[in-house]
Amino acid sequence: MRGAAIVIAALSLAAAPALAQSAAPRTTHDARDLPTKRLGPADFQKLARQAAAAYASGEYDAAERALREQLAAQPDNTSVRYNLALCLGAAGKDADAAATLLEVIDGGFSNLARIEREPALRGAREDDRIAALRGDWPAVLNRQRDNVLALAREDFPGCKREVIDDDLRIVILSSHSAQAVERTRRDLARVASWASWLSAGGKADVPDPWVVVVLPPKPEFRAWAARSFGALARGSFSQVGGSYDNARKRLVALDAGPTLRHEFVHILQFRAGERLGQEYPIWILEGIASLAEDMDPARDGLSPAPSWRTNIARRSLKSGVLAGFADLAAMNQTQFQQPRPLVNYAAARAFFLFLNSEGRLPAFWKDYASGGHEEDRTGVTSIERVLEMNARDAQTRFETWLRLLPDVNEEVPSGGASLGADVEAREGEGVVVSAVVGNKPNGLRRRDVIQEIDGRPIRDIGELIRVLGSYHPGARVPVIVERGGAEVEIELELRAAR
Repeated sequence: MRGAAIVIAALSLAAAPALAQSAAPRTTHDARDLPTKRLGPADFQKLARQAAAAYASGEYDAAERALREQLAAQPDNTSVRYNLALCLGAAGKDADAAATLLEVIDGGFSNLARIEREPALRGAREDDRIAALRGDWPAVLNRQRDNVLALAREDFPGCKREVIDDDLRIVILSSHSAQAVERTRRDLARVASWASWLSAGGKADVPDPWVVVVLPPKPEFRAWAARSFGALARGSFSQVGGSYDNARKRLVALDAGPTLRHEFVHILQFRAGERLGQEYPIWILEGIASLAEDMDPARDGLSPAPSWRTNIARRSLKSGVLAGFADLAAMNQTQFQQPRPLVNYAAARAFFLFLNSEGRLPAFWKDYASGGHEEDRTGVTSIERVLEMNARDAQTRFETWLRLLPDVNEEVPSGGASLGADVEAREGEGVVVSAVVGNKPNGLRRRDVIQEIDGRPIRDIGELIRVLGSYHPGARVPVIVERGGAEVEIELELRAAR
């Protein structure tokens, strides 16, 4: 189930009340002299709450003890280490705060604006070591890239291919073929072009941080998921298909299609937040990121399309359990992801798809990021402003639009349009022709990798089914395949599925 694969997404370092959230996957960060200690998720979060409460009441020694106990369990956790720097700074231990902050920056923390505005780090900022880094931030970011890449190589030894994209500020570390990696790079560039409105505003003189995008072989991905998320990675309704860890500047994805595109948009969102000094609620983060999962060509590139998620939203509306967008906006991360994550993700995606269909999505973001965020962090006020109506009327208009959407195929029905070939999903390649059906040649060959149908990207079986569902048997469509390492375009007559 593709959708369940992306319920997990690393969030920004959000105040709690003045300490950052602490939920980062494992790395091999320097643990210094901290003894390794196994700690379950519930105990880890209990310590996080204790540290936040102690910090808020000025009991910095107690907060430091709780944070160091967290670090004993997760010595690589950049969020916890950043919290420790705050705690040390607030306690007046400026030299220790500066040393800890150096470790945080070395581990991938790139939010210079946050470092600049934290009152607790005032003394640490005056340390010569920190001042030197602040004066040469582009070089710091390049060193971060090298550090993050070195750790990723260590964690994913099966990824032998590396591609640097200077425009996207990413390094793709992949176990896939050269052709597949190039498709990945092109796909992400197209997504970035569609989401260019996310980049408006902020300090133009501060470069975006680098991110390492990892596409590992399946065994290494499974080991990473189990290591990072435990039992959650194996749950039937919440299997992890990828995650972006902003604190460590690493994106890991099993597929090079919908999950990767979703998580890549998170990169763009967090870059925007760092430039503007803003943190975004989960319904906006996930609602917008999930738009990139299913996209079709548009006049100016790509545009989000209805998907299996809108099917869920339509069914939820019909059964009376669809949350209104104002209700989604009021949810915290736990409420959004439990107990009905698929319904809430579907509702959030459907609403932002509605805004996009109205041509108001870039306008919403411009209003929200340029002032609306400070006025109303939930985004509801900005939505009311760009739609020129109150939230209740906007919800009614959205639901009317949603009812009129057609269902999207989630399987190829008997008699529906098909390629006239058997296909399978192969790791790193996408949709591969495993056998051509029937005696009449249709232009496809065994081992062809389907790349596009009529300009619509195909990276997994779900995308193929959705795209085929918009055609009838007998239609002739241009199809681009990879064949023998080269791209070949053929005109294919779609056949009726058996």
